[in-house]
Formats: sequence, structure tokens, C-alpha cells
Amino acid sequence: MAVRVVKNTFPALVIMWMIFFIEQMISRIEYTGYGAAYFFQQLKVFASYTVLGMIIGGIGAGILAKKRKKYSNYFESEQDRYYKYFLKNSGISLMAIFSLTVRELINHPLLYSRSLLNPSFWFSGVFVFLKDNFSPLYFTIFFIIILAMCVHNLMYNLSIYHGAKRVSLYSATILSGILLLFNFGYLNAFEVKGEKNIILIGVEDLSASNLTNRKISDMQAIKMLKKRSYTFSNCYGVSNDPRVNLLSVLTSVHPEKGGYLGGYRTYGLENRTVFSILERQGYRTGMFSDREFYFFKMNDKNNYLAEYPTNKELIKSEVLLSHMIMPVVFNNRFLIKYFPEILLLEQYRDKSYLKGRIAEMIDGKEKFMFLYTITCKNDGLPFPYYRTSNFESGENAFLNYLNDELSFIYDELKDCGKLEDTVICLFGLPGGSEGLKAADLRLPLIIGSDDFDMDRIVKNNYSTLDILPTVLDAAGIKASSGNPFDGVSFFHPEFVQQEIIVTDASVISSKKDIYFKDKKGYVSKNSAAEREIYPMIKRALIRGDYKLDITPGASEVSYNLFDISGDREEKEDLKGKEISLFKKMKSLYEEKISEDLDLLLMNGYVLK
Repeated sequence: MAVRVVKNTFPALVIMWMIFFIEQMISRIEYTGYGAAYFFQQLKVFASYTVLGMIIGGIGAGILAKKRKKYSNYFESEQDRYYKYFLKNSGISLMAIFSLTVRELINHPLLYSRSLLNPSFWFSGVFVFLKDNFSPLYFTIFFIIILAMCVHNLMYNLSIYHGAKRVSLYSATILSGILLLFNFGYLNAFEVKGEKNIILIGVEDLSASNLTNRKISDMQAIKMLKKRSYTFSNCYGVSNDPRVNLLSVLTSVHPEKGGYLGGYRTYGLENRTVFSILERQGYRTGMFSDREFYFFKMNDKNNYLAEYPTNKELIKSEVLLSHMIMPVVFNNRFLIKYFPEILLLEQYRDKSYLKGRIAEMIDGKEKFMFLYTITCKNDGLPFPYYRTSNFESGENAFLNYLNDELSFIYDELKDCGKLEDTVICLFGLPGGSEGLKAADLRLPLIIGSDDFDMDRIVKNNYSTLDILPTVLDAAGIKASSGNPFDGVSFFHPEFVQQEIIVTDASVISSKKDIYFKDKKGYVSKNSAAEREIYPMIKRALIRGDYKLDITPGASEVSYNLFDISGDREEKEDLKGKEISLFKKMKSLYEEKISEDLDLLLMNGYVLK
């Protein structure tokens, strides 16, 4: 029986094995020192391709199964003309594999931006055409037709003319095909009364100009969020690195004090994140993020640990990314445990998996808090928002996508009756800009709750450090005691206008040689190399309408003073005109560096 099964599925197996070896020859993955991890991962991929080939080949065998008058227990493949069967089954298998692969591509166009289907590969043009002109539903229906043909023929011929073993064995291909069919959601968007649930939503490259009333006039979920909220018009990131900004939100610890410049967490900071703080108060927490912002990974207890992925895990994720058919295998949430490295893939978003986790958390009995990050990729948004030609602009397409994601969260909260007991915080993550221009560091911040009676505009200066204490206050959570924050809550009765220290992390994040690997394989800072480069980091102080830039040079530290309210491009230096203001800003800067950040100043240079 086993020989017959292999013989009948052999055409699909040949196709899958050819694809695997071609991909392995074309892909170039560096795995120096970790060959075992590389080859073991390739072996798992090969086994997955083999299983997929047997499923597809079994479906083809079911379609081609025929009754024979004299030899009723035999397939046509076991006659002298096997080559005809081989060609027929190969054609069916190719159509089935193509339909499944294209469907996954349309759902996740970003997955192929760094895989074998890169622009230099001629076949990518075919997929780009299909992505821009077809819906995944077309290819799903196409696969349903193939599966229905298999079901009909198997039930009609095998059940009547063949034995029970043959029936059960080939019927398993039907069930496996159904799992492949539904392996992904192809139709995929102030008086505090007790402690509330918290949802943090971070959106990369989202600016306040994206959320004007005119632009969100048709975005019902975004309008619903703004209807009863505080909107902060002058909130700044504390760095030009989006990962650093996100960590400043989660900890309310300044990056220069916490030591996570460049986005890498130092040891000892884990217990000061909002996840750890609220877990100690009985909250269920979670982080649902793209790899770009993913600072956590799951352990065996499905909790989130502040750990870095090891080099071995990164290599395994690169292996997965190098195989273009792998989405068909690992998109099923039940297979995540066999391929946990998929959670580390950069720019890959399994929305069905994430949304299932989110729905499960919202539906639970415990109080919850989770972070959901959204990367801004206007040229490759998940279905159906990748077709930006349907909208006036890429910005309009992305706002529709953001509105859809918010709608999903609102619908879940309404269905579970938890909307009134939840605070939703939407904030932007300015990222990747060079320099410290205030306009690039200003980010949108909206905190919505049913306890707020209207939409209010807050014009005071805030930073990402202030988001956590403000949100905790809005949710009625008293967590600041024992967890000293560098930020200040808007609801603090003694709030005064504060000074914001902004740091240019590009110097550190661009230097790959300042990281080292410990015995467990975790990546961390090379503190010795960092001390050499640290004094050359550019900084800025924002206070009110003015910003002081501090630029260390080879011989001295230079200063520039700008009016960021009237001179958004920061072209006019006021240092020589506003001498008294310049001296005051410089004095404030030195005070915050020395006292608030506990750093050493020497001739204007900052030392650790």
C-alpha cells in the first residue's frame, strides 16, 4: 500500500522537491558557525514540502482514479502507460500549488519582498500582475473546484470498487486539502470607575496630518476613537529610531538612562515595562507586533519574555523566508509550534493568527492589556488594501487599512461588552529620519475612553515617556509607586511645562560593531565600544516653542537655537539673537543631563 501511495503521489513530490532544491541553490544565506541549525531547518522545510506534495499528489490521484473492469483495485498509474498519468497528475498538482501560493502572496505581498521573488527574479513580474489584478478569493475557488473533483471521484469510485484501507488513506488527502484551504483567513482591518483594560496601538510613520477631519471623514472607527478622547498636538519622540520610541512608551524610561539606544534592551529593564507592571497587578498582557518592533518571544507557557532571538533562530527564519512556497505550509496557526521562527520574520504579518490571539485575549475573563503595532507600508498593504489604485493616494489606502484594524478591535470589544471598560491609546512612531528636526519627531497621540465626554485638544509639550503614566491614570491604575517614571501624566494635578531631551540614535544603530553576543546567543551592547562613540551623539532640548540642538564635533560642541513654532524647517539660528534665551536653554539642558539622566558632562561632551 505504501508503494502505491508513493507511486500515485510521485508527480507532485517531484515538483515539490525540484522547487526546494532550486530555491536552495538560488538563495544565499550566511550561516557561518551555525551549520547545524541551518541544515536542520532546511530538513524541516524539506519534510514540509514532502508532506505538501503528498497531499497535493493525493488530490490529483483522487481525480484520476478510475474503475477497471478486470483490475478494480488498480489505478491507471499502475498500468503500462504510467507516463501519461505522471503528466496528468503533474498538471493538476501544478495548478493546485499555484493557486495556494498565489493566494498567500496576495494576502501577504510583503513576505516576498526579500525572498526568491525579488524584483531581479523574472517570475516576480507574474506575481505582481496577479497581486494587482486579482483577489485571493479567485484562487481559493479554483482550489475548491479541484478539491471537489477529488471528493466526487474518490467517493464514487474508491468507496465502491476499492478496499477500506485505500478509502481511508486517500480520504485523508481530502481532510488535509481542507486544512490547506482554510489555513489562512483569505477574506480579511474623566472620572475613572475602577481599573480598565488598556489597548496600545503604535503606527509607524503616522503623522498628525494623516488624521485631519477631512481625511478621516469616511473612517468610522478612527472617528469613533477621536469622538471621546484627548488628542495631543505637541507630542514628541525621544529619538529618531522607532524602536527606541516604542521602548520609551513601554517603560517611561529615557533611552539614555535605560541604555537602550539603538533599540536593544539592556538587562535589568524588563521588570519596568508596562507588561511586567500590569502582570503584577493581575492583568493578562500580550504583544502583537511585526518583527520590526518585536522585542519579545513566546516561551513554553505562552508568556512573553524580554529576550532577544538567538542567532540560530534568526538563521532559521532566514531559511523560511528563502522558500517561496513555505507560506502555504506555515500559515496555519496550528503549525506555529513546529515553525516558531516564523514569528521572527521581518515585515511578515499573519493577521489571522494575530487577530485570533487578540480576540482570545479580549474575550477572556481577566483584565487585559496588549500592544498592537502596525507598520506603514503603503506599497504593499495586506489584502484588500494593497491595491492603492482603488484610492486617491497611498495615504488614503493606508488610512483605510488602519481604520479596518481599529474596526476589528472595536467589534471585538462590543461583542464582549468591554468597550466601556477599555482605554485605547493610538500613537505614531516616527522612524528612521536623519537629524533631530522637531517636525519629524512630532507624533500623533490619541487616548480614548468612554469616561471622556468629548474630543479635547492638549497643546502642552509631551514626549513618548509621558504616554505610559497618562494611560495608566486614564485606566485608573495606580502603578507609579515603586515604578519611577521619567514621564509625567497629563492628569497629574501638578503638571507643569516640561523639557524634553531628544537623542539621535542613528550613530549607534548604524554601527554594527558595537554589539556582542553572550553565551546564550543574545545580542547586547559592547559597552567599551559604546563609550568611545557615545560622546559624539547629537542631542536636542525642546521646551515650549524653542529647541536647542547640541552637536558634538571633533574639537568642540556646537549649539543651535530654533523657534520650532514659527520656523518648522529650522533654517534660522537664534543663538546669536536670543542670547539670554540661549543661555537659559543651555543651562536647562545641562541640568537635565546631569540630574535627570545622571550622565557626566565634560566641556559640553556627555560621558557614561
